[in-house]
Amino acid sequence: MLAFGTSASRVFAVSENITQLNFTTAPQTIDANATSTVITIQTQNATSSLEKVSGTTTLNLTSTSATGEFSSNSTNWIAVATLTMSTNSANRSFYYRDTTAGTHTLTVTASVGGVAREWTPATQAIVITGTRVAPTISVASSSVLYTGSAQSAIVSGSVPGVVSNIAYNASTTTPIDAGTYAVTADFAPDDSANYDALTSAPAGDFVIGRAALTVTPDNHTKTEGEIFSAFTGVIDGIKGSDALAARYASGGASADAPVGSYEITATLDDPDSRLGNYDLVYRVGTLEVSAPAAPAPEALPPAAPPAEPAVSSPPPPASRGGGRRRSPVVVVPVTPAVAASPAQGQVLGASVGPLTRAQAGSLVEFLRSFGVDQSIIDRVREVTHI
Repeated sequence: MLAFGTSASRVFAVSENITQLNFTTAPQTIDANATSTVITIQTQNATSSLEKVSGTTTLNLTSTSATGEFSSNSTNWIAVATLTMSTNSANRSFYYRDTTAGTHTLTVTASVGGVAREWTPATQAIVITGTRVAPTISVASSSVLYTGSAQSAIVSGSVPGVVSNIAYNASTTTPIDAGTYAVTADFAPDDSANYDALTSAPAGDFVIGRAALTVTPDNHTKTEGEIFSAFTGVIDGIKGSDALAARYASGGASADAPVGSYEITATLDDPDSRLGNYDLVYRVGTLEVSAPAAPAPEALPPAAPPAEPAVSSPPPPASRGGGRRRSPVVVVPVTPAVAASPAQGQVLGASVGPLTRAQAGSLVEFLRSFGVDQSIIDRVREVTHI
């Protein structure tokens, strides 16, 4: 029996006896990414007997696998989601393939002129098999620097999944010290149908590198004869709570070190054995040893004031017999304060008695021969009138 309906401006006919769609081919098991053998769908009546369509009918194809594909040709593969059944046909064939392993459900529904038919859909399972793939895991952050605190490796899988139970050299303790650690972990893939789970799988090495540490002594000075111990300096790069302290030494620190420049060197005290976590750089300072300052000169005593010249004695009276008158003489006091040299002091150390004019001249020449200051010689000439 036929029934007629309309869609848009065209008229189509369907058989009122069709109640269901059924697969006439058996369920299949195929390898992943392989093409199935032919799959056939059939329109049937209530007694599951063949019933032809009386008009063009559309078959809608779906799979529970997101990676499943349908095609009407196995050799010239063109993926489709619908197929057409021609008038007076009851069978339609197609092919299926999938890359996802597992059991998936294929469903076929019908529509005529865009209107869904109330026919029972056809469903059938298809099994996709294949070699299960073992995923891999790896350390994403393979190298870090020592910080004085625990540092964890970042482990990731080659496919989506969950990483757990990370171990370092077979220990679940998160490492602190610098070194190379062999990392293992468990891995559960999200796609358990195609990928195996991993237990204590190797993920590679996790390296904690040494941190840089620099010790720089300060420069200092001291005076020869002193003992120097007030060394200072800077430690740059200590991490965390590492208890490191510097000790400084120099060959110029002792009291008997002569004047000169001496190196200041450093060593580190490491009570907790932390130096293995550092790349050490020891710099050198300088200790300058200088000579003591010269003592200040003593003040000289004040010079004695110059002596006053002696008063010349009056000339003696002329003799009655008419003889020559004697030249006047003077006493020239010369004190050691005006002596220009030790020799002069010997000559001038005492007052000179009365001199004749000739004697005074000889005295002037004598003083000149000893380099006596000209002002003294002029004074002698003044008081002797020569």
